[in-house]
Amino acid sequence: MSNPSIGIVVPTLGTRPDFLKVCLGSIRAAGPAYILVVAPQSADLSHVESLGLFDTRVEDPRTGLPAAINFGIQNLPSTIRYVNWLGDDDKLLPNTLAEVEKILENDQSASFVYGGCNYIDTKGRILSTNHSGN
Repeated sequence: MSNPSIGIVVPTLGTRPDFLKVCLGSIRAAGPAYILVVAPQSADLSHVESLGLFDTRVEDPRTGLPAAINFGIQNLPSTIRYVNWLGDDDKLLPNTLAEVEKILENDQSASFVYGGCNYIDTKGRILSTNHSGN
């Protein structure tokens, strides 16, 4: 990955490998991003590591989800301009990060971007949508 400006932190315990694979794959399909996984040393992530679905792994500080997210953000490369995190059972829609980057680069007064959220079942079927408003 050549110098993406977006960094995504994915905290995981590594106990849901199928969800993690979908999550990381969705980030790759969403646009250029540096993906950092925060996981306990004991978590076996070889199934996603061998597929190149993340760029770096750091050891979970084991003091809760907010601490894992913050630790991940602190360990992103200094070239990252925009950050977010995604749960290991969540996913992004294709090209969303590319769109986010375009918005942030073209509107220097914007400090963040947000949007709606589809709630899906384990087969990816939409159960409901949370619309975020303007």
